[in-house]
Amino acid sequence: MKQSIYAVIIILYSFIGISYAVNAQDSQLLVDVQLLLDAKRYQQAADILERELMLDSSNVLVLKKYKLVLQLIGDSTQAAEQVLQSNNWYDNWLIQRKLSLFIGGGDNLNKATNSQYIDITFASSDNFIQLDKESQAKSGYGLEVGAGFEASKQWRKDDWLNLALHFTHRNTSERNFTDYYHLAGSIGWLHSLNMNQNLETKLFIESLEYDNKVKFYSINFLSRYSIKHKNNCQMSIGTDIHWHRQDNGTVLSELYAGGLLETNCYWGNSLYSAALKIGNQWALIDNPGQDQLQLSFLLGQRSILDFLVTRDELRNYIGMTYTLDETGYSDFLAHGAKRNSQRLSLGSQYRLPIMKNKPWWLVIKLEWQKQFSNLALFDFEAFEGWVGIEVIW
Repeated sequence: MKQSIYAVIIILYSFIGISYAVNAQDSQLLVDVQLLLDAKRYQQAADILERELMLDSSNVLVLKKYKLVLQLIGDSTQAAEQVLQSNNWYDNWLIQRKLSLFIGGGDNLNKATNSQYIDITFASSDNFIQLDKESQAKSGYGLEVGAGFEASKQWRKDDWLNLALHFTHRNTSERNFTDYYHLAGSIGWLHSLNMNQNLETKLFIESLEYDNKVKFYSINFLSRYSIKHKNNCQMSIGTDIHWHRQDNGTVLSELYAGGLLETNCYWGNSLYSAALKIGNQWALIDNPGQDQLQLSFLLGQRSILDFLVTRDELRNYIGMTYTLDETGYSDFLAHGAKRNSQRLSLGSQYRLPIMKNKPWWLVIKLEWQKQFSNLALFDFEAFEGWVGIEVIW
């Protein structure tokens, strides 16, 4: 069913912005630290890295940089200069690798409508029809495995090159838009204008294949201009361009362009973020509803708890999305009304280090989504819970 395709693909691709925000914060941090090192302000650089490690001690890129800064602080001036000029700052890559294994499940893995019956409208009357079983919500359990790496390299004094590649495979007890292979790669460039301002661009290329052999491809280009506000906050503005297409191009082919405003602030032992996105999506083929206006808002929080053990972490987010089609979706749904949808997403992740001085983490992930629409076919509610192990080195 086309509506199942639209629901799942839109939800999965909505997390591009979230992953970009995390990677962009890491790149910005490394640039800030390098500028301080160039100015021989080693202790200030160490303080910034310590604060970041307090919030995310699993970040290997930051940890490696921190160890190098401590080496600079402990060395004599001559030795420090030698490290800066010939060891790691300009020639070597900072690399982070990750493997993960999760077990869990959900009550609506395919993000389908929760109703078994849909109201079909005709010129003279309305009738209810029952959806076939494959188009109804599917609950189940399964496994999810992942692997990936991120790499950063300073290739000129004010420029950083960032690479990333991530793979995810989900296999559950159900079929048809519940299991998938997801491969995502990115290349980014960050240029430091001065101590407080940066420019960054990033290109994502993604492939998504479901268990029923339906395939999707995506190319995403993002640009950001960031400026620091005081010592604890950073504001970013930028543009996003996304191209999505189904394998054969008969159901989904679209282009999105929009703008973003984002801010990130440290407060105590937490990092808080907020992002607002608005844009338009143009249909490149004869899609139902044709073009679509999109508006989304995201709040995020990341904290070190020191609750069950030292350095356990909690990450939360709240996402809200509104969409409005340009034309009526179908003459048989609400007499050809334009589809509008509002989606609320709540997510939480708890991370517990399980081996002292080892990169092993116990991770619990929870997510709840609720979508409202004037067309009942696109109403859905879904909850998922996963628990697993991550190894980051």
